[in-house]
Amino acid sequence: SRADGDRRATAQVQARKRELRHRTSTAGAFLGGLHLATGSDPTGRGALSFGSREAAEAVRDARASGANALVLAPQAACVAEARVWPGERRSEPFETATPDASVYAAAAHAHSAGLVVVLAPQLLDSRSGTWSGATMSSSRERWSSFFDELEASSLHYALLGELCNARVLCLAEELDQATKSIYSEEERPWVPSYFYENRARWKTLIEHVRPAFRGALTYAARGPSGNTSEARELEFWSDLDFVAFTVFGALSAPDAPLVVPDDATVIARATANLQALLNFARTLDKPVLLFELGVGAGAANALDLECAPGAVDASEQARLVRCYGEALRRVRAQAWPLAGVFLYSWSIDPQDSASDQRTFSLRDRAAAAALPKLFAGK
Repeated sequence: SRADGDRRATAQVQARKRELRHRTSTAGAFLGGLHLATGSDPTGRGALSFGSREAAEAVRDARASGANALVLAPQAACVAEARVWPGERRSEPFETATPDASVYAAAAHAHSAGLVVVLAPQLLDSRSGTWSGATMSSSRERWSSFFDELEASSLHYALLGELCNARVLCLAEELDQATKSIYSEEERPWVPSYFYENRARWKTLIEHVRPAFRGALTYAARGPSGNTSEARELEFWSDLDFVAFTVFGALSAPDAPLVVPDDATVIARATANLQALLNFARTLDKPVLLFELGVGAGAANALDLECAPGAVDASEQARLVRCYGEALRRVRAQAWPLAGVFLYSWSIDPQDSASDQRTFSLRDRAAAAALPKLFAGK
């Protein structure tokens, strides 16, 4: 009967809410984390990988900074039908550019240091290319191939994440062409018809990954400058456990976009941007992760966090981290849950923190001193 159907539907909704509460609660307390970044070995012995001794030292330093979580972002590359041995071909449409063993080693180091592990794999269109799916494809076949590649790699990293006892798996980030399925009247005439299939492909991908990974799933959408457009144009938030954002927006005053702002302006702008994200997540009834908050070492960094313009200036990086710490303290006092923030980045390579390097690494720089207070929300 219709009443029985309604009761079953209600029971399913309630079960889904209980499942969601369980997955999001597995992260425990507020997650204050750092993105562990690989680097080039200045001695010429090769790349400093997740499995190196330098990585183990970086993990210990991350824990000493006050972090309680570590983000690992292994890379895979699309290589359909790549050869393994003569006469053989791969069954998977990708290959791991970051060895799985090194990811497991870094996760083991993180657990031994008391850090929660978060996995955020990146699928590249080639070993030296950009993120696969970041640009619009010109054919239905190529678009379908992208989703096949993403699903295969996501399932692989779901299993690896389970092996590494990861708490959260971020399926991808900032793939606005691949996630968008809501279009304005002006856009519709030139949008390929197969783009409207994005929602169904993401739903299928998530359904296939769920059984392989017991932790929480999320996707990191491009975050503010008061702009949550990517988040509003995708339709699969309901299938995920967290609403997550990358945060690299400008912090200058809107009426003075080319003037490096003072502390009060930075704090006010950052607070407004973060509050906008929490307000959006409230409409979805989901907790929020600031998945990638980047602050580079540029003198005019506040004008464009993504590019970190101006001369190299580690003191400006530290100032912005302190200001973000105050903004986070303010938004964490709100009723809607901010579940965590992960800063980018914490480099394995000490050279990335050298005084002449315009990088995002916070390790061994003045900004590191501000991290314990930021993570504690004080």
